[in-house]
Amino acid sequence: MNPTPALPPAVALQQLATAYWISQSLSVAATLGVADLLGAEPQPITDLALDTAADPDALYRVMRALAAFGIFRETDGRRFVLGALGGPLRTDAPDSVRGFVRMVGAEQFRAWAALEQTVRGGRPAFDAVFGDSIFGFYRHNPGPFAIFHQAMEDTYRGEAEAVAASYPFAGFDRVLDIGGGNGTLLAAILTGQPQLSGILFDLDDAIAAARAAPPPRCALVAGDFFQAVPAGADLHLLKHVLHDWDDSRCITILGNCRRAIADNGRLVILEAVIGPANLPDAAKLLDLHMMAITGGRERSEAQYAALLAEAGFRHVGSREILPELTAIEAVAA
Repeated sequence: MNPTPALPPAVALQQLATAYWISQSLSVAATLGVADLLGAEPQPITDLALDTAADPDALYRVMRALAAFGIFRETDGRRFVLGALGGPLRTDAPDSVRGFVRMVGAEQFRAWAALEQTVRGGRPAFDAVFGDSIFGFYRHNPGPFAIFHQAMEDTYRGEAEAVAASYPFAGFDRVLDIGGGNGTLLAAILTGQPQLSGILFDLDDAIAAARAAPPPRCALVAGDFFQAVPAGADLHLLKHVLHDWDDSRCITILGNCRRAIADNGRLVILEAVIGPANLPDAAKLLDLHMMAITGGRERSEAQYAALLAEAGFRHVGSREILPELTAIEAVAA
């Protein structure tokens, strides 16, 4: 079989430049909940449009385009079923990404449209577009915040299971999950590690949500990691926390960890890590997203080591949990 010939550079660049045509079509389908309406029997576009309060012809054109990428599959008479890639667009799918697709296609997409402002001025595009940080925006907009929360669940569900299954927790007594949200990661860890107890630490709203289904053997503590973190744990976890912040704020968080951690404790940072130059790397694109949305950044392992040293830790190694998630380990210096 002959290899597929490479596209001419101009054509390849055009395809990259228009990739948002696909992502925004996906966002519309996710927002309307079309996938939730599709089952084993093909559904006519007229019924789908009625159920989603959409224009039948416009909805058909979006679904026809997405069918070319395997999201849906068109049958006779403008009828549709789910395609090979369409299952995770359903709300009830175990690997659902509907919340994530909705999130990146809404206010975060609008912020990306102002990326040039970030590149020229250094200020997050989100702040420039909405007049507030993303965290302030979500505090004042419960609808988008609910979608953001679901997106985080979509994104990090598999990561929690991978961390729980692959990190060596033997030898630790109590784990502190800093900025741990509703406790998904801590629940996965404590369920499989009966010798461990835990502390879930986050802002009031997150802790309130966690009270509905708290992790086992776990204390729930509300607070601000820029002020202090709870003492009494010999394992500290920071999962997708530091990439939200600039270096000075990261050093503040890490310094608070250093003051609270047990003398024989270990700190584990769980983040995407920037790899070598000139190679494809999802972390490099995620870094642009953090630059545009929060003002944070993804970092190389060497950059994390430097932050740790500044905060009184010694970097002792790393281990890959998933291709886009690395555990960076440190102890008190």
